[in-house]
Amino acid sequence: EECIAAAVHTCGAITNGELRIVVCDNGSTDATADCARLAGAEVIREVQRGYGEACLAGLVHLRHWPDVILFCDADSSPKTSELELVLEPVLTGRMDFSIGARVHAECGSMTVPQVFGNWLSTRLMRLLWHRQFFDLGPTRAIRRSALEQLQMSDRTWGWTVEMQIQAIRHKLRIEEVEVGWR
Repeated sequence: EECIAAAVHTCGAITNGELRIVVCDNGSTDATADCARLAGAEVIREVQRGYGEACLAGLVHLRHWPDVILFCDADSSPKTSELELVLEPVLTGRMDFSIGARVHAECGSMTVPQVFGNWLSTRLMRLLWHRQFFDLGPTRAIRRSALEQLQMSDRTWGWTVEMQIQAIRHKLRIEEVEVGWR
């Protein structure tokens, strides 16, 4: 509730073409949805808990629009300039999928389980799929046509892992972009 308006305004500062900002309320019990709506976001509600559920609901809401989709946390962790950095490889057509790798994370900006989960997941991807990643960054841009190929199904907190593994399997052009994290 306290930072959703700033997050919406951060996304709204991106000026490359048309932009729609969709916030999926995935069970908040405060005024987050109202604050997001007042800040100019389209707000949808998904009653089934889970990050994947929220992302899939947002995709259903957008249907066949837009060509490029940016997923990001709504806690004001990313900066506008870094959202643009993550979008650039996909918007220019150089890449199908771009991940904001939290290389410059501020101390305390990630919990111990997040740090360990990132470490373990990226090591397993390197071992099993021979692809090295630094992060399972929640800030990610992907071409809609590429995302549709992935046939995402995880409805919980494995969404980011599934997306990266499926992107490897489908031989998408993937790039990690160094970003900070607050």
